[in-house]
Amino acid sequence: MTIIRALRKIPLPTAPAACSALRGGMTPTAMRPGMTPTAGSRATPARRSALLVVRALSVTLLAVVALTVALAATPPTAGAITRGMVDDRWVRADEATREAILTEYSKRLRVQVVRVTIQWPKAEPERGQYDEAYLAKIENGIIAARRHKIRVMIMVYQTPKWASDQRFWNSPPSPQIEKGYQTFYPIRRNNLADFRRFAKMLAGRFQGRVTWYECWCEPNLATYLYPQQYRGDKHFASRTYARYLQAFYKGIKAGYRKAAVLGGVTGPWGKNNRWSTSPQRFARHLKALKAWRWFDGYSHHPYPVGGIPPAPNRRPRFPQYTVSLYNARTLLRVFPKTQFYFTEYGYTTKAVKVFGGGRVSPARQAKYLTMAYRMADRLPRVRMLLWLQWKDTPPAAGKPSNLGHYFGLRYANGKRKQSWYRYARLYRQ
Repeated sequence: MTIIRALRKIPLPTAPAACSALRGGMTPTAMRPGMTPTAGSRATPARRSALLVVRALSVTLLAVVALTVALAATPPTAGAITRGMVDDRWVRADEATREAILTEYSKRLRVQVVRVTIQWPKAEPERGQYDEAYLAKIENGIIAARRHKIRVMIMVYQTPKWASDQRFWNSPPSPQIEKGYQTFYPIRRNNLADFRRFAKMLAGRFQGRVTWYECWCEPNLATYLYPQQYRGDKHFASRTYARYLQAFYKGIKAGYRKAAVLGGVTGPWGKNNRWSTSPQRFARHLKALKAWRWFDGYSHHPYPVGGIPPAPNRRPRFPQYTVSLYNARTLLRVFPKTQFYFTEYGYTTKAVKVFGGGRVSPARQAKYLTMAYRMADRLPRVRMLLWLQWKDTPPAAGKPSNLGHYFGLRYANGKRKQSWYRYARLYRQ
């Protein structure tokens, strides 16, 4: 329709002038019905020129209409949605390595956003005492990323020991986990003010250099917030998280009003028990609590889950408990006016224990990467899709291979996978 509007601005002959030209300058009485053309009434050069103009305009208009229909039927290319990377190793690396990775991100892969994680216990090991070396390392990384014109997102998560609710320390999620402090136990209520203060400090320190702040990581899973249910309250986790959000939002906005806060940050699935909550239920209860007041956008991790990971356009194995790209609209409908950010996504090419042991071939990973970005492009109000990881991470020495992570565009030895080339071409398609 933009093309049509542009055509309307092209000056055309007025109706009287055009008709006069077609008649070759003749008066209305010169060509009455029943008259035969005379030598003087034959097409003049002016008349022939006018006919050619009209025919050209008609052909152009038909071509524009056909093009408009074709464009409407053509799916968007995998270049519209904001693309990014989740892999913190460049933050921890020495300056030369960091520069090399960021150069590859910006020049070769065309990465637009990087997500950086901040672990609250590491940043503030004692109440009111910040680890300056830890924060300075992150700040230097942020400055370097901005130098490469890459935007930055920060995710803050984990509860420090001094702020942890000790009521839960003797009831770990499984017998394999020792009793005592763990980072996934809830923040004590009277320490929420400290969480707000910490958020304000971050936003003030990184003012103008960080665009988005995510509140926590996958709070619908016991890995990051436990328990999910408590003493008959099936919404314990979402209720607890809503308090986190309020404190975090107020802190970020107090530190830098223009920074955007992303809430939710939900994992892809949940069984609605002590250990996990489905992203659908979690989001609906946040809505019931009016938690939308405390975020500017909603974040989710739409990983495919369950055995061999299905293609992005395939129904998940447990749709009642899962929100993948296939059924992402389920989540979008909960907050119909909210912008969505998919801040972790990927396919592993080797079995990973915490992801259920399923994997895909490198060729299929590459194919699914392109498919995922195209699908995300088509979803309304979805602004971002971040890929996990840039490079595979092997397990610690002596540990089984399924404790590593293999979602990378490169193998652990640095060799490029097929998905590296697919990601690099997203920008050009």
